[in-house]
Amino acid sequence: MNRIRKKNNVIRIKQLLRQLCDIALDDLEVLLEKRIWTRPWILKRKERGSSALLLEELRCEDIGGFKSILRMSPDIFDILLSCVAPKIQRMNTIMREAIPAKLKLEITLDFLSSGINYRKLSPHGDRTLSRIVNSVVGVNRLQWVKLFGIKSNIFSSTSGVPQGGHLSPILFLLFVNSVRNALPLCKLLCFADDMKLFMEINSAADCENLQSSLDCFVSWCLKIGLKVNASKCRVMTFTRSRSTILFDYNISGLTIERVDNLIDLGFKLSSTLSPSPHIAMITSRAFKVLGFIMRLSKDFKLSKSLKSLYCALVRPILEYGSVVWDPYTVSDINQLERVQLRFLRFCCFVLGIPHLAHDYTNIANILGLPTLAERRRTLNLKFIRGLITNHIDSPCLLSKINFKVPSHISRSHVTFLIPTANTNYLQNEPLRRIMSLANEDPSFDDNLF
Repeated sequence: MNRIRKKNNVIRIKQLLRQLCDIALDDLEVLLEKRIWTRPWILKRKERGSSALLLEELRCEDIGGFKSILRMSPDIFDILLSCVAPKIQRMNTIMREAIPAKLKLEITLDFLSSGINYRKLSPHGDRTLSRIVNSVVGVNRLQWVKLFGIKSNIFSSTSGVPQGGHLSPILFLLFVNSVRNALPLCKLLCFADDMKLFMEINSAADCENLQSSLDCFVSWCLKIGLKVNASKCRVMTFTRSRSTILFDYNISGLTIERVDNLIDLGFKLSSTLSPSPHIAMITSRAFKVLGFIMRLSKDFKLSKSLKSLYCALVRPILEYGSVVWDPYTVSDINQLERVQLRFLRFCCFVLGIPHLAHDYTNIANILGLPTLAERRRTLNLKFIRGLITNHIDSPCLLSKINFKVPSHISRSHVTFLIPTANTNYLQNEPLRRIMSLANEDPSFDDNLF
């Protein structure tokens, strides 16, 4: 009897285990059915998503609508995609395919143009969108500073354009690219994050048009989430006329300060566009640096060391942008040469080189230092040669170069046709001056084309 009971109990236990296993398998199947790696409707995004339908239709039929969404034309988008795709495209895995670089870029540009705060992306649903934007733009990027082999603590950059981001150098350019459409009445000059609105003023109506353009510019900035700081803005009138039309321009009711001189991109601009204020500024700065060098190198006995210090620290100050402001008056030319003459006199004293009174030609030949006027002439010729040979990419300036095409055989073999000018000021404007110097140089045409 005991054996029979034990056998029956074993059979019941096996049956119970089978039932429990069946129940466990059913529950496991239910769990596996509920856990979906990718939702079915997401799998259809390749055929029915906005990237496949809406943007493709806009690309073909409505380029203006495409630009209103991504803030750029399809051609520029394709160029941008070809540049950043190798950096933002991930590899496919056995679990799923990676999100295409094209879709990532479209999501990021749409996010940037919408003005939505980055922190608002994460709370809504999953964090896929925020991760895509972060991978493309580089939000919350940690940075550090390394100087002389010493590395600072790691910190988070909370403002400015993130360094090292794939799109960081062109994000601002994408934003300001549409500003030209908002300013139909005036012209615009842009360099990095610096903008200049300008217009030819001949009457009070032109002043009103410029103020209207300024209001449109402020509205455009507010629309894309930027704020104009009126305290950093300036108004400047460039004219050589004695009768000037003055107008109080304002930004959101705040009057913009009017100035007669302004330092922009390292140049000191005056209302008459005279190079004299800029030359006075750079000579003063060069004398300060030269004085510092003279105090530290009074015990030097090597001419190469003195020349290296002068050429590295002083002369670049006197030659920065000289193609623009190269002077034509004797007083401005002599003011610049005074800096180099001061250095040559110091070298004669330190190195013990004899010289005639106020004649430093000998020491200049020993050091191999041509005059600053000769170097500016060489820089002018180098600039126009680079402009013609496409080493300097500026179609606007190249279009203003006048090549002389003779209608008949003559003894004149100059390369450029110089337009006539009524004043010395106009005759010495940069492009005319450079073309004149090129015509005077007999070796300019060698290996030019």
